Amino acid sequence: SSSRTQAAVELAGLTDDGTSYELLTWVGLRDLALRQNFTGFLRDPNGDLERQAHASLFVGARGSVRKRVHLLHPADRIELGFFGRSDRITQSQRQLGLDGNVTRTSVDARVAATDVAGWFGATLHPFARLTFRGGARVDALAYRVEDALGAGATRTSHGFVTSPRITADVRLSDRVRTVASYGEGFRSPQARSLSNGEPTPFTRVRAVELGARWDATFATASAAAFRTWLDDDLVFDHVTTRNERVPATRRTGLALDVSVTPRPSFVGALGITYTHAVFRASDAERRAGDLVPYAPQLVGRGDLAWLPSFGTVGRHRPHPLTGRLGLGGQLLAGRPLPYGERGHDAFVLDGSLGFRGGPIELRLDVWNLLGAAWFDGEFVYPSRWDRAAGAALVPQRHVTVGAPRTALFSLICHL
Repeated sequence: SSSRTQAAVELAGLTDDGTSYELLTWVGLRDLALRQNFTGFLRDPNGDLERQAHASLFVGARGSVRKRVHLLHPADRIELGFFGRSDRITQSQRQLGLDGNVTRTSVDARVAATDVAGWFGATLHPFARLTFRGGARVDALAYRVEDALGAGATRTSHGFVTSPRITADVRLSDRVRTVASYGEGFRSPQARSLSNGEPTPFTRVRAVELGARWDATFATASAAAFRTWLDDDLVFDHVTTRNERVPATRRTGLALDVSVTPRPSFVGALGITYTHAVFRASDAERRAGDLVPYAPQLVGRGDLAWLPSFGTVGRHRPHPLTGRLGLGGQLLAGRPLPYGERGHDAFVLDGSLGFRGGPIELRLDVWNLLGAAWFDGEFVYPSRWDRAAGAALVPQRHVTVGAPRTALFSLICHL
């Protein structure tokens, strides 16, 4: 069971001299209760069922100011911004027996996490067809963890990280542009893994990208090659039932996007991304060059939409009658699994049909239109689902079945 409640207020404006500004503030509540058993009776003869609970209160704000300055060109701009967020989190993870009672508590903690950041950016036009965008962001993160399982011990940690980025945008013609960019970022750590007084160990992420974009009256297309390096990565672990840290990884890939609008009532779009993710270092279970488990190599999405108009409805109360007919397909292929296994490829097609006359709209949405039998998730690890059988450590295939054909009929009134 999951719930999220959030309220936000945004202020944005533009001054007479072209300076734009925005300020966004928010507050929210988040609750999650999750019961899960990935291994049956592998670890405990009373069952490996666990209950995770997470509750948090978070507040934050983000603001920026963009001002036009004449450094190299009248269209040059500079930007200043800030970001702040504070979370108060309560987490627990408890193992449940067959009778539903708690048999073991592995997590019982309260976490206070704060991230305060500021950034500076600039957009420069040294030549008519060349645009430079660059800047840097500095984040200061602080954590305070109260661990009830450690005799109420409190641990604190903090750290700073700088993330630069630069982009060169070259307009080769009125329709073709090329872009090259480099950037750095970070992934924050799991708070419960920090030691008292330890400088916060950020996972550094570095990325380069080279791409091109073509724009025409009826179509646009873009292609980009990219490579990212992570100092360490996260992979799902069936024993701890969460993502655990693994050695450094590298991802190399190509992204392609095409959209066409040959007529105002017809729209088509196609997006495909190929990613080759491998480990850059080795540990006891993984070797450098091995594929990263659960990182699909090919992800694609295609959509077609026809939005015709049928004139008017009724003789005395004319309303435009419009329709909609849409098809959308998504592809997931080349999913590597642990122990050198591969997951099954999946293709799911969705459809939508609707009509609207005046304030009334009727719509039929069908998910998995072809009724494909597919796996939403596939995992490989040891398990023991027969309590009477002996424990076996041979890895086995486990799957979560994808949604079947589902039809949803909607009656909508537009006020």
